[in-house]
Amino acid sequence: MSKYKLIDGEFTVAEAKEIIGNLLEYKIQFHSRQNFSHEIRNGHSDDQSLKRKLELTRTKELFLEQMSGLDANQKLVINADILID
Repeated sequence: MSKYKLIDGEFTVAEAKEIIGNLLEYKIQFHSRQNFSHEIRNGHSDDQSLKRKLELTRTKELFLEQMSGLDANQKLVINADILID
């Protein structure tokens, strides 16, 4: 197993919203492109990409909702790793 540190630090609420929000948005767009490509090649939607896009969209909504309830000056510790089996 390989492990890579993606995010490791203390961030303001605005910084956290930018970093995590952009990461989630990138993944949402990735699955949109994946589905579009699948539709062009195969004539039908990629159910896995659509499902994942919906999950990520909901995650982003919940994350932004949580961030909106925090004091703007609050510091957040965020850690995220990439694990590859």
